[in-house]
Amino acid sequence: MEECLVYFRQAIANPSSVPRWSVWWKANEELAQNVFSLADYVRLKHRRLLGAQQILQRAGELPKDHTPASPLVTGWCGQCGEPAIAQPAVATIACPICGTTWATDGGTNSDTDTNPTR
Repeated sequence: MEECLVYFRQAIANPSSVPRWSVWWKANEELAQNVFSLADYVRLKHRRLLGAQQILQRAGELPKDHTPASPLVTGWCGQCGEPAIAQPAVATIACPICGTTWATDGGTNSDTDTNPTR
């Protein structure tokens, strides 16, 4: 389990320092299925990096009000762990995987995700 937690910590703190979530998941899904409860495995499978964040919050490693860094800073989606794509014509950054978008208004994170329960 510690191997997974190390990845979660690094992916949340500095997303560009680790493989994107989909690459990590492909290599480690079986490990996650074996070391986490069924509920946490499903959480990770469907919520991806957000699920990892929730696991770390429950363990007391992240504050309950933790907000992922803006992709304006990291270049990565804090919800699913995949690279975000800048869309200058509409002044947003969007994640092509989970659909989360952020306004690029001076660097503030204006998450406009219409499904915050991912």
